[in-house]
Amino acid sequence: MIYTVKKVKLIAEQLRKFSTADSWVVVGQFVNLKFWLDEVKSAIKALDQHNLRFDKMYESRKKWIELHGIEIPDHCPICLGICELGSGTRKPHLPKKSPETKSDKKESKIELINSSYHFLLRCYNVKTFKRRRITR
Repeated sequence: MIYTVKKVKLIAEQLRKFSTADSWVVVGQFVNLKFWLDEVKSAIKALDQHNLRFDKMYESRKKWIELHGIEIPDHCPICLGICELGSGTRKPHLPKKSPETKSDKKESKIELINSSYHFLLRCYNVKTFKRRRITR
């Protein structure tokens, strides 16, 4: 699982806990509402920009390997050291996009949005703010 998805899931889980917490816990987190909403926005932005960051990382590694002629030794599956019987060296493997990444990103984004909604709903039900204040 990629770092960005882990971060989104962590924030979603925290907000989910708040949405079922006792009223005094909710009030304590409501005073930090701007922080939590900023966390949600930042996490969604990071998810949305993941492919761009991945492509930049991939291209920079590829160029660096080619520019510097980097090769790494083969490793022996028996002793886990440098293999004396293999072909010698190979170019480092470039990162690959996991097929699960797309669905992980989509699912975690939905989970984060739902958790945010339920936390805000819990705040409203505890009467931490009034309807008029929400629509402003």
